[in-house]
Amino acid sequence: MRQARTPSEVRALVVKHIAEQSHLPESARLRDLGSEKALVRDYSGRVVYELLQNALDRADRKILVRWVPRADGGGRLLVGNDGLPVTAFDRPEREGVKPSDLHSLLSLHSSTKTAKESVGNKGVGFRSVFASSQKVRICSRTEDGRWWGLRLDHPDDLKPADEVEWTSTEVASFYGPEWLEETPEWGLDGLVTLVCLDDVPPNKAEVITSTIRYLESLPQAFLERRARFRDGRLIILFDDGSGFQKEVRVHLSPDLAAGHADKTDIPMPGRIKEATGLDLEKAEVRVLLAPEDGALDEVVYWSYLPTEQHSGHGVHIHADFYLNNSRRSVVFEHVDPKKEIPPSPGGWNGWLLQK
Repeated sequence: MRQARTPSEVRALVVKHIAEQSHLPESARLRDLGSEKALVRDYSGRVVYELLQNALDRADRKILVRWVPRADGGGRLLVGNDGLPVTAFDRPEREGVKPSDLHSLLSLHSSTKTAKESVGNKGVGFRSVFASSQKVRICSRTEDGRWWGLRLDHPDDLKPADEVEWTSTEVASFYGPEWLEETPEWGLDGLVTLVCLDDVPPNKAEVITSTIRYLESLPQAFLERRARFRDGRLIILFDDGSGFQKEVRVHLSPDLAAGHADKTDIPMPGRIKEATGLDLEKAEVRVLLAPEDGALDEVVYWSYLPTEQHSGHGVHIHADFYLNNSRRSVVFEHVDPKKEIPPSPGGWNGWLLQK
């Protein structure tokens, strides 16, 4: 998938996109606006997880998660990485066309990622940003090193084309993105892509800062299996705005990391692939011992990133679970390990846990 050579190439695509959206019928406008509002509700409170997940799928050496507080209790959330830039052009593939990152940002239910190569691949988690702020900026670099960016508002305002009639100009965020061609004032050395929630209100700030502190406190060993970093040099910088920063180093090894108690791989049945959408040949299950002084309510289930569901076993349990939409929890169904597993996400999750 080709990176844009200059910002003007990206801008031309954005101008074309806005013109196309203004020609859509009223039914499409209402459908997309309603769908985005529903996604924002489903992913409320998960913005730090979703943006960190996206950064993990792209980073080479460095990820930044930073909260910048304001005097009124609100603030700004920054999440950036030094890896793959935002792509602007679709890539032909054997079975069709793989959409660009720009296309995924400016549409719903479209993703450039598969379960084989990324933590998240549904193409909807990014909408979680709008549960914390009405405005978000996405900035990235082109081949010539210059920044370009977009600002998305939820909901947005866009006038229809002259020959189209809408009852309202209120549209989904991706209908009328605002073009930004400037170096972000919050840009940091070495980063290639940055996402900024500019105006998080005070009533949303506590969820963000507490999530950052929660992630700081957990072991990060389950991140080691991500495809893009294989040499143990990834650093995640967490900053909750209190003046304390923590660098978490993700150590990689072909063997089990220190503290892992066990690991196994389980073949993925074809009908479970169809039922869950997890396009994997095999599922991985790992456990990590909790600290000796750790409490049972401090160990959780993971699917690369932590859920908020306690394992209750004294160990962190990681697997290729099928998670609920919010990714807060794992839905389990009891399964007899002597019988064939049922074709359901809950059955698959229960099978993994029994293994």
